[in-house]
Amino acid sequence: MLLLVLITISLILGPLGQVPLGNPEIHIYLPDIIASGLIVYWLSKFSELRKFIRADPIAKWFIVFASVALVSLVATPILLSPDQRLIAGLYLLRFVSYFFYYVTIRNLIKAKQIGPNQVLNTLIVSGVSLSVIGWLQYLIYPDLRNLFYLGWDPHLNRIFSTYFDPNFLGLMLVLTLIAMLVRSNSSTSEESLRATIRGGFSLVLILVASLVFVTLAFTYSRGSYLALVAAVLYWSFVKRNFTLLGALLGVLILAVVLLPRSGGHGVLLERTFSIEQRIENFRQGISLFTKYPLLGTGFNTLRYAKQTYRVYSDNPIEDHSGAGFDNSFLFVAVTTGVVGLIAYLLLLNYVFVNVGLVAKVSIVASIVHAMFVNSLFFPWVMLWLWVIVASDRVKESRSL
Repeated sequence: MLLLVLITISLILGPLGQVPLGNPEIHIYLPDIIASGLIVYWLSKFSELRKFIRADPIAKWFIVFASVALVSLVATPILLSPDQRLIAGLYLLRFVSYFFYYVTIRNLIKAKQIGPNQVLNTLIVSGVSLSVIGWLQYLIYPDLRNLFYLGWDPHLNRIFSTYFDPNFLGLMLVLTLIAMLVRSNSSTSEESLRATIRGGFSLVLILVASLVFVTLAFTYSRGSYLALVAAVLYWSFVKRNFTLLGALLGVLILAVVLLPRSGGHGVLLERTFSIEQRIENFRQGISLFTKYPLLGTGFNTLRYAKQTYRVYSDNPIEDHSGAGFDNSFLFVAVTTGVVGLIAYLLLLNYVFVNVGLVAKVSIVASIVHAMFVNSLFFPWVMLWLWVIVASDRVKESRSL
């Protein structure tokens, strides 16, 4: 299936697949282009799209939050130029367009043109490829400090692969391990998961999973470590089996002891500088939230809100974190207010209740990670989650 191939390429390329536009505030990536094509396709089949939305409660809750985000942008209290309003609108368009990955995958599965295992294999191949590329990067290009002027953090002797950020890469690797944990030869249901566990993992799968895990360790991303622990903890409670959790904790402790610590502040797992930065970041977010608690500053107007209230880095345009906060829920609260935060939490809750174990565990990991980085609005995480949610629905919508 061409779409799965394009998704694989998009996930592997990450931010490296950016289309140069000459505007530092606008970034167009391969998954954006694919999503735009999906929008055009579904608009040409509008009657089918409308039937799908009417029959799928997840789609309805998504529209509720997207509508609040649009209202917050239109009614933004921040004085914006037409260009700035357009740029903020483009990011809302991206958020909406990625939902069409869910719509398309759901319909392809219902039409039996692809199967859930094909989707899982697509994601696993992407994550394993990122691991292999990550080791090549670690050996050939371990120093990102020369790209600091472009807004990338000065990571040294950490694996960041094509994502240029070990924290986001770390979550992608955690999601890969989750997909591998529940992989089966028949379906992604919990019944087939039990069969997979009883039969044991193949030697190849164990070796590949080990590669991904070691790559994750060399990101030195503590938020990603916690996300993995939270995912396995949730899985263990569901399965009433804590053997894997104990093994994971033991291996993590061993990794922490054995990981090399020389060649940069970022490889020090006991570092406090990033924690202090996140505390200050959170304080700034709360300050902005209290100014406009109902509908916020407007969806994705944070860059301009920070400039208005002098809450920004020395290079607010080039800084890749300038349009967000280090917490996805804080980002939603500040930009769309209490109304938007409630709508977003209801959307997450409904998605969580109506998916299978692989999607549930993926969501748990992403939420934990999103407490430290704005992961839930990172394009490739959005892509991954919508794809896995589409392939792991446990309650079918009414027939279209």
